[in-house]
Amino acid sequence: MGQAALACVLAKHLVCRGEAGAWRVPSSADMASLLLSLAETQLGKQGLEVLYLLGTMGSASLLDLRAAMPNLALSVLEDIAEKIPLIRVERGHGPAATVAHMHDLAQGVFTSVRFTSRTGLDRSTRFQEAISILESRGSIARALAQLVADEASDQRLAEWILENGERAIADGARLSVSEAIDSLPTADLLEYPRLLLLAARIDADLGRLELAVTRANAARDLARNIGDGALEMAASAVIARVLIDRCQLGEALECLQVAANASGGESDVEAHSAVLSYLVAHAGLRLDAARAEAAEREASKLLRRGRPSPGVEAAFTSSIASVAIMFGDMRRSLSCYNDVLDLRPPAVDFRASALGNKATLLMELGRLDRARSVAMEGVEYAITHGLSSHRDACECALAAIEFTASADCAPLELIDAALERFAERTDRASECFTRLYLAVMRRASRQTAASMAHGDQVMECSTSMGTEYFRLMAEVELAANYLALGDVEAASSRAGKARDEAADRAAIYHLMRADMVLAEVARREGRLEEARSRLINHEEYILSDNANWSIAMYIRSFPHLLGVFAAALGAERLPILMLQMITGRHVEESLSAARRTLEDNEWHTLAFRMLGEEGADRIAALAATPMCRVRLFGGLEVAVGTRQVMERDWKKRKARLLFAMLVLQQGRDVPREQIYDHLWTEMDADRARNNFYVIWSSMKAALVPDSSKGESCPYVEHTGGVCKAVPEHVHSDVAEFEKLMSDARHLDAAGDHAGAVRAYERIADLYRGELLPGDVYDDWFSSARNHYRQEFCDAMRAAHRLLTDVGDHPGALRMIRRGLGADPWREDLYQAALRSQVASGQRSAAIDTYLTCRTNLAEQLGLDPSAETVALYQQVLAMEARPGSDD
Repeated sequence: MGQAALACVLAKHLVCRGEAGAWRVPSSADMASLLLSLAETQLGKQGLEVLYLLGTMGSASLLDLRAAMPNLALSVLEDIAEKIPLIRVERGHGPAATVAHMHDLAQGVFTSVRFTSRTGLDRSTRFQEAISILESRGSIARALAQLVADEASDQRLAEWILENGERAIADGARLSVSEAIDSLPTADLLEYPRLLLLAARIDADLGRLELAVTRANAARDLARNIGDGALEMAASAVIARVLIDRCQLGEALECLQVAANASGGESDVEAHSAVLSYLVAHAGLRLDAARAEAAEREASKLLRRGRPSPGVEAAFTSSIASVAIMFGDMRRSLSCYNDVLDLRPPAVDFRASALGNKATLLMELGRLDRARSVAMEGVEYAITHGLSSHRDACECALAAIEFTASADCAPLELIDAALERFAERTDRASECFTRLYLAVMRRASRQTAASMAHGDQVMECSTSMGTEYFRLMAEVELAANYLALGDVEAASSRAGKARDEAADRAAIYHLMRADMVLAEVARREGRLEEARSRLINHEEYILSDNANWSIAMYIRSFPHLLGVFAAALGAERLPILMLQMITGRHVEESLSAARRTLEDNEWHTLAFRMLGEEGADRIAALAATPMCRVRLFGGLEVAVGTRQVMERDWKKRKARLLFAMLVLQQGRDVPREQIYDHLWTEMDADRARNNFYVIWSSMKAALVPDSSKGESCPYVEHTGGVCKAVPEHVHSDVAEFEKLMSDARHLDAAGDHAGAVRAYERIADLYRGELLPGDVYDDWFSSARNHYRQEFCDAMRAAHRLLTDVGDHPGALRMIRRGLGADPWREDLYQAALRSQVASGQRSAAIDTYLTCRTNLAEQLGLDPSAETVALYQQVLAMEARPGSDD
């Protein structure tokens, strides 16, 4: 209720006129004075005491008030409500259901020192009675707020938090508890080390990891000094939790082992159980199943001795759930998180975490609608309880769900923003976990450069910190990225090593992904039986729904895998929830790729399961004409549906060149005489025409091997003396390159720099090398080859500029190096690289860059570096080596 509305309520008691006699809205001071005056003149002592109690509690039942004033009658309450504005009474059946409410403005008035001093109330006694009533009815957050507002003594506040802090947190007052503890003098915290521990736990929940470790270490040291083993173990558990979040596993294990071996008794059961719970989680990150199971068994025995607190039970169950995820058992993990959510009273921080993880697991299983609902509940819950780190996790889950459902990349920007906050909090576990999901989703969107960057960062972090779960997952994702970039040898090598390690560790989640990479490698090399065999080995796991999301994302990245899965398990048996996550353009891509792998009846079964009856026309079109996909950058590669057109299929080299010439024109007409001039320069028109028809037939046979002699080819046309590739059925990397260049420039001009960078990263993925390198008839291709090389280098320079503007010097340098790899004689690219290396303190690398530039210019072009380049080099020489740099 606003001040004007309050004025209306008070109008019958107070007339306010200005100096000129005009009506005016009364101020808060006017209202307070009126309320005080009314209370003094209209009520007796009992009524005044009721006002104070109600002001402290906000609302109270008649039963509550009688706890402090046993003889209080309902008529007294109703009389107060009649005489004093901003108080109302709701009558119910009995004292417990009859409730009095006081407006916020009145609460401030009737708990003020001015009110109690003017009325002579025993403030101390009545305040303590009100606090006791609040505690007894569970309004702990309100009780804490009143203690702080009443400026309770430090000792009183400290003792109250020790007794009621856990309940206040469960009541949603986590931030208030933290602020109250922060208000206490250091001497009080040292006198009450359990307060330090409670503050450390709250700091950990709020993502203030450095402060959490500092306070927990202080609590542990104090516990050792006073011989409190249970407190020491509890503090060690908090320290270990933070160290695990930061992926400092060596330090975490040392901390946990010392705590686990500490002597204790029955009083230490809860603390010991908490330590064992984090040992379970630690073992999971190391992919040490035997150690995780041993710690789980020991913790279970301890917890069976008595009734654990919700916090300890939630920590234990959440640890089991996280390990189940790491070993690929999504259903067991989901069951554990449901148990955490069913705890009463709830363990607030673990409940928030459980909601985010449950949403992610439901997404993994393919239950997207339910996953979205749980993620939204998690966001709201985290906001209510001030848990910003858990809010980020739930919002990341929600964004991943939206991406999965729509294939729209926009939600992934929210995850990128959350990543920055995880990094700021040094929450390495959340950062690595999120980066791995982003790596999968970016690659599924054909943004392989961005996917590779995330994989590299996780690999660097996990290798240095010993988080085997993240390291092995990053290894598989990097293998998949190499495959997406066309480096089959590197993909096969990395995936093979990862597969062997995953098999040794019984990490089926990693094993499944590695085998998907190896199956796609085998398919590309024509070993279809091996590809199917690799997937059949996971039949039970695939049909369990545990891998639904992973399989769908890999099919989005590698469309041909759909046909291999269907051939291995049968189109009718593939999980429908997995198929439903192959959305947007990925449906037609994957179905087109599956066309040549499957028998007609199997393919139609698969198509109808994915598209339904309403997609019959699309199915018919796909069945009639599989898409022809052509790569020209880095060498000619042609795939019709799922079939790779091999070198031997062309029969004649000029058939291959003719197709490349047509594809390069992207559906534009090419006069037949122009083809004669380039392919049969010295022949007369009749002989050239005869040769053309022979080559045209060879080209058609390579593209459609089963076609009859006079049958038209859906991929190329020859009518009216002109030839062309049919753009509706032929998709080339050159066409995509040009569209992305146009999109990137448009986005850059419109101010969408992040969108432009994503387009440039996709260009970096597409440009595997020069256009048709080494092909004969360079006079046809040389101009286009130079054009696309120039365009690519310009794109990398533009990406460098945009990344530099936002301070991402490593990313900017990565892009400019791609440009230099394509054209090592462009001096402007060397200048850009030097600027990035200067900005990031890479003195030695910058010197190497300059020397390489000078050598290439001198040896290849006979030129010296420009004055601008030399000036940059002088800046490099003037630099001092930074600590930890490459010098």
